[in-house]
Amino acid sequence: MRIATWNLKQATAPRKKVPELMAWADSKIQADAYVFTEAKVPVDADQSWQYQWNPEGVHPDKPNKWGTVLASNRVKLSSVTSVNSRFRSRQLEFAWPAAVQVADVIKDG
Repeated sequence: MRIATWNLKQATAPRKKVPELMAWADSKIQADAYVFTEAKVPVDADQSWQYQWNPEGVHPDKPNKWGTVLASNRVKLSSVTSVNSRFRSRQLEFAWPAAVQVADVIKDG
């Protein structure tokens, strides 16, 4: 399985739209799953992709919504919100929830 990460730097200097960047990554990198950091929420992104992100962004009170976006058009992303052990379960909590995304990546079921 190939997982790629890329800081899109859209928090400070957006140059291209998310769908264009994702299409480039898919054609050149061809990863199974991507972690796009400092990415804008892909409201106009390709619907053949699966996404996971926090729509409030890192700064919910500001109009420029950005954070970490998990994306794939090859594998299933299943959101992880807690960690379970044999005797207990613990919710994942982060100071900046939009900056951290956790998922199980499921390939071929």
